[in-house]
Amino acid sequence: MKKLPLAIIVFTLSAIFAAAAQNSKILSSYTPPNGANLTTFYLVWLGGETQAPALYVPVADKYLRVHFAPKQQIGQKYAIPYTKQLKFFSLAMKDGKEVFEPQETLALPSADAIVGIGKAGEGLHSYAADISLGNIPLGSSAIINLAPYKIGFAYKNKNISLETFGIWRTKFPKMGEFYMGQISFFDIRKKPRLMLQRMHGNTESERAILYIFGTEIPKSEAIPLDTNQILPIVETAK
Repeated sequence: MKKLPLAIIVFTLSAIFAAAAQNSKILSSYTPPNGANLTTFYLVWLGGETQAPALYVPVADKYLRVHFAPKQQIGQKYAIPYTKQLKFFSLAMKDGKEVFEPQETLALPSADAIVGIGKAGEGLHSYAADISLGNIPLGSSAIINLAPYKIGFAYKNKNISLETFGIWRTKFPKMGEFYMGQISFFDIRKKPRLMLQRMHGNTESERAILYIFGTEIPKSEAIPLDTNQILPIVETAK
């Protein structure tokens, strides 16, 4: 499993609006003031193969570009001054001037979240899940559904379903130094079909999160299952 610290990771990407490059910056290059209370978030696209929009968030007196995570990844974590809402804007050029137009406003469940945005008719629709230590503490495990549809899984002969951005939390039985459990995942959009089974868990000083991007099962046995639909992340606190 890939291990990541809970500390904020800052990364650099290039802006894509060349005409506005001198004035519009990217959020990944923003450094919050020392000691400031922060809101941190990951950003994923729920629109499948459709083109993700170019979006900006207001920070202080600027609008800064955010980028969606690559497919079947959660990307890097953004950090902005503390806010209970995320407001997303698009950039337009009118009469040679930048105009930022509101596109979506999202109430956050905590100051540490994963955010998903997808298409809704001609507009956008957003989701958020609370991934704070208060909600998923060290020593526990969780499953978060990032698929744009309901998923199903079973643990200890109990069937469980999660809506989009739903969270299931547990603390598995201890096996040596690890807390482990076996999860069976199903595609439940029609008749339930077993997708795969896997062990999931962590130590007392870690938390383990399975991010589920989909439960697609190949139509032919000759086509290998896309196991990247399930992303395990084990985090430790520094």
